[in-house]
Amino acid sequence: MLGLLLALLLLTACGRMDGEESSDTGTFSHREEQKTDLFSLSFPLKSFTSLTTQELLARGSKEHQVYADNMMFFLDTPLCLYGTHMSWNGSSGHTRYFAYDKWSGDISDACRDPLCDHTSCMWGIQIDGFRKIYCGKDGLFFVEEQTDDSQMGDGAVGGTDFQYYMTQIYATDFLGNDVERIYRTEGVVADLMQLGNDLWFYRTTWDSENETERNEVIRLDMEIGRSETVIAQTDWFYPLENALLYRPSAVGADGNATSASEAVYLRDLKTGADEVFFEEERGVCEYIIVGLYDNALYYRKYNMQEQTSILFRRGDGGFGEEESVEVPYGQSTNWSGDGFYGWEMTKNGGVLYRDGEEPYTVDVGYPCQDYLLDGDLFLFCYNIRIGGVADSYWRLIDLKTREYLEFTH
Repeated sequence: MLGLLLALLLLTACGRMDGEESSDTGTFSHREEQKTDLFSLSFPLKSFTSLTTQELLARGSKEHQVYADNMMFFLDTPLCLYGTHMSWNGSSGHTRYFAYDKWSGDISDACRDPLCDHTSCMWGIQIDGFRKIYCGKDGLFFVEEQTDDSQMGDGAVGGTDFQYYMTQIYATDFLGNDVERIYRTEGVVADLMQLGNDLWFYRTTWDSENETERNEVIRLDMEIGRSETVIAQTDWFYPLENALLYRPSAVGADGNATSASEAVYLRDLKTGADEVFFEEERGVCEYIIVGLYDNALYYRKYNMQEQTSILFRRGDGGFGEEESVEVPYGQSTNWSGDGFYGWEMTKNGGVLYRDGEEPYTVDVGYPCQDYLLDGDLFLFCYNIRIGGVADSYWRLIDLKTREYLEFTH
């Protein structure tokens, strides 16, 4: 039943998972199901417990890396892995945030204050659930939205509704401590990304003069607390060290429709000059930004008709010459602190590919909902739907020992 804290502890005795071949001797422990409090669980990984806090914080950090992680199903940080579960009281529910401590392997409330009710702290002020917590270079960003509900229209939020929003951004350390408000504005903000000392994000407000929504890309200098609008009316953006990738909006500043472009532009922030970076062809090819690492921009081109995929690299913060390497079409390319890895989804789970390692297969009988890799820790999430109700399952996997811990919420 959705919301019950049913924990399923599954540990492999012979270093393999169901259905995997192994030369080890011994027996494989069958799935054991037991009702357990989520916060009584522990799953330490030696690759984390052998490191100090300072080493965990420094691990995998890269110069000129854009931090763009936001909490959809979970959030990976240097010290903790955060997730959510629902607590039910009759017909009403409450979202509660939990933390997986990488050093100890313990699972606890994200808020570490034992006297807190977890509704009035930073972990309890979220209006739009877990989509409003972001990971930055040095800590977390919490987005708090306040609305005047008496003025809101019916149906989906949009248009004139944005004038009744007041949004604040708070910065904390990776544990949610040392809270500081760094930004306050009318309207809403989204897509927070940190690059160096700058925090980039979308701001959507209502332009009463032109009677249209106004979407702006904002850059906030967190050292001096000054913000500026870098570009307005864009559908998508990605910041680089001295440039900005963006796609023009199909709606102009005056609210009138424009000719929608499939091109993504590179704007030189020093000169203001634009050039076409790549141009998609709907239904034929599309591009996916992988990330900016070590001052090199990585992106992939998918050709759906030819069933091919190419990983591109441009050094010098995206201004360098384009280099390419062909990669498997069915694999997604991702970045972890230890380098690139591939993930191929299957109807029963998926296959993980790492350089220098044998492919690792996850077979749970259900497709993947989300995943991440952090060193030897691989997190795999999937849903089991019964009678119209879906239970979300989390599987923490130690890739060295092949042991795993699985729980639901």
